[in-house]
Amino acid sequence: MSVSGETAEVAKLRDQLSALERRATMAEAAAAKAEAELEAMKVQQDKERIEFKKLLDHAFDEVREARAREDKLKTQLRTAEAERDAAEYAEDERLAALLAATEMDAREADWTRPEFSLAMRIEKLTSGLSTRCSDIRITQRRAEGWIYKVGQVRKTWKRRYLVFDLDSRTVKYFEELHRPEKGVIPFDQITRVYVPKGAKDKAIPNEFKHIFVIDTLPRTYFCAAPDADTMNVWTEVLASVSQAYTNERRATMADPMRHLSVADMRNISAYAAGAHAPAQDE
Repeated sequence: MSVSGETAEVAKLRDQLSALERRATMAEAAAAKAEAELEAMKVQQDKERIEFKKLLDHAFDEVREARAREDKLKTQLRTAEAERDAAEYAEDERLAALLAATEMDAREADWTRPEFSLAMRIEKLTSGLSTRCSDIRITQRRAEGWIYKVGQVRKTWKRRYLVFDLDSRTVKYFEELHRPEKGVIPFDQITRVYVPKGAKDKAIPNEFKHIFVIDTLPRTYFCAAPDADTMNVWTEVLASVSQAYTNERRATMADPMRHLSVADMRNISAYAAGAHAPAQDE
């Protein structure tokens, strides 16, 4: 081989080597780029892993909190159910006691019983007041005493002896003790007994201020007791057999739906000069 031929072959080899070196350089660059991308991917994966772990931990925390709230709510629910059951039991006990007391009171108030004692019943209703009133006498079956009553025809006050009798089931009033009665009120005609608000009118003399009213089917009776205590006792006695008598009797008496106006009371007060004068009406 000639020198020129060798030179050409060397130049060709050098060209091939240069090409290989360029390829190697490019491959190294590509490898470096790939390694950098791989590293970046690892970094990104690490970030995503860390973020995912944070999200997972947060989710676990929320689950734990939710379970804690659930347990707390269950505890509160059990407590509320226990309190409700206790309240229902207490209410049942209260209602049972109230029913028993109501039944007992209804039995005690049943004046149709042969063993019923009017004196004991009124003593209980008035907290012993009836035993201290000298103007009304109460026995096992009767109550009696002097009162004033407005006449049916002549609206003047008349002194009358009132007799409440369980055996005859009547209220009778007399002008004199040993004379026939002036009038009779059967129990079944009494609808209501109450103290009118108008009885506080200053125009009414003191001896007629303690007024109580007996409503019956035929008419209304206006009566006056000697004092407030006797008025209250008579009201309890008469109300005990009225058709409207209930456990709320005191509320009804304290604030009646129907009451006398001041004008009504002043009209009844036409007794001034002849209040004690004999009259022909009842």
